[in-house]
Amino acid sequence: MDYNQNGLVLPKDPKNLEILLRDVHQKGFLDLELLYQLKQKEAVRDVEKEIADRIENPLEEGTPLFQRVFERCLFS
Repeated sequence: MDYNQNGLVLPKDPKNLEILLRDVHQKGFLDLELLYQLKQKEAVRDVEKEIADRIENPLEEGTPLFQRVFERCLFS
């Protein structure tokens, strides 16, 4: 199970939450496999966005991670 200190971690995308809610209403229980699949789907999208961002905004080799994060927050 995917828990953190505050409880079960649900998907962030509203569409995925709707899918999960419909599934719970149909089955009468939380399908952890579906929950995992929806979260994996979101994780893949996040990686795709990160890759596209790095292609559009390349950073110089050896730029420290802190500087990368700072620049992204500053210029986003």
